[in-house]
Formats: sequence, structure tokens, C-alpha cells
Amino acid sequence: MCQPNEVVRATPAAKSSGALTEIQQMQLECWTMFRDRLLEKKVLLLVQTPGPQYWLEIALGRSNIFLSNILDTYAGRIGIRIYRGNRIAEAALAQLEKDKDAIEKEIGEKLSWNPTPEKRDKIIGLFRNADVSNRDAWPEYCDWLVDCVGEFHQACVWRIKALT
Repeated sequence: MCQPNEVVRATPAAKSSGALTEIQQMQLECWTMFRDRLLEKKVLLLVQTPGPQYWLEIALGRSNIFLSNILDTYAGRIGIRIYRGNRIAEAALAQLEKDKDAIEKEIGEKLSWNPTPEKRDKIIGLFRNADVSNRDAWPEYCDWLVDCVGEFHQACVWRIKALT
């Protein structure tokens, strides 16, 4: 079984040749369902076109900071994370951590704050176990992610726009 970074490297070649792996096809179909639900429920007005990859990004109004939804077939989980690129990651994390209790209260969940401190990019995430290969569970998974996007967006967009 390949690791996520192998899938990331294989995606451009597969897209250009038109040949998707079984996992990439599954990711594309699940992200398409998720995108459709986001738009149907009017959680967001615009969502990028899904790709055959383990993530789907949603803009948060600042460069290098976005919501990254994940379908992690290797760890058997789905999730959402505020992802901050390395140029501003440390400063942004420190500023958002000042509002940690308020953010978690508004979202209604304890979040994972910077679970990999050795990495340059920083995340704040919420994850749950999921068998993404079980297509019958996709509606539940997509609804959970849609709800999370709404909660994260409401709790964090204005804070992210106010970062210095």
C-alpha cells in the first residue's frame, strides 16, 4: 500500500494521463459528494472543483491559511484542519492559540492543536475514525464534514482575517 506522499506525487501523472487509481477515483467521487452538499446546504457559496487527492481545500480569506478537509484512507479517518503554510505558521498559530478556549467552545469540540510541532506547516484539526471505502457511509461522513466546515468557518474566518 502506498503512503499519502506517494499518492500526492502520482496524482499529477494520473490526471494528465487520465488514469486514476482506485483510491483516487474514490477520493474524487467522495469529494464531489461533499462539494455538492456544501453548496446545497449553502454553507459556502464557492468551493473549488474536487480533485483525486486526499484533501480538499477551502479558502479562509488569507493567503497560506485555509481549511483542509481530509480523507485519510491509510489511517482510517476523516477530518478538517486549519492549515497554515510555513511562512506565517508559527505567528498565526500563536495568535490563534490565544483564543483556543473560545474557538473550541464555538466549534463545540476539543481540537488537535499543532500535533506535529517538528513540522514547519501548522494545523489545528478535528478528526474522526472513518472507513472511507464504505460508500454507504459517505453521506454521514460528508454531512459531518459539512457541519465542521460551517462551524470552523464561523468561528475562525474573522479571527484569521484579523491576524497580524
